[in-house]
Amino acid sequence: MINLRDDDTESLIKIKERFGGRIHPNSSRSCYFIVSDMEGCLKLVEHFDNYPLQSKKRYDYLIWKKIVLMVSRGEHLNGKRDEVLSLVRLLREVREYRVGREKVFEKLLMGF
Repeated sequence: MINLRDDDTESLIKIKERFGGRIHPNSSRSCYFIVSDMEGCLKLVEHFDNYPLQSKKRYDYLIWKKIVLMVSRGEHLNGKRDEVLSLVRLLREVREYRVGREKVFEKLLMGF
């Protein structure tokens, strides 16, 4: 999700044209953009693999990417459901700063 002031809506429109998704007005004079379909998520994976994030959000992205790729292959339906759910929980914990991002990278390298 990307949240911008409503006077920056044009930027969100350009992003939407590239990745799909939807733009929603927010009550506080802002708009947000969200991608929730698999096609758009895979476009985001391709983009951020070509143009890697340089901030701490990179760790969040690596978990999210692994979830997207597993779900796109149907692994959440065929025996790897628990692994997908553990990644979702880990991503939630990282976002709530209960787990250090360096630990996340370590777990990803070890294959969980």
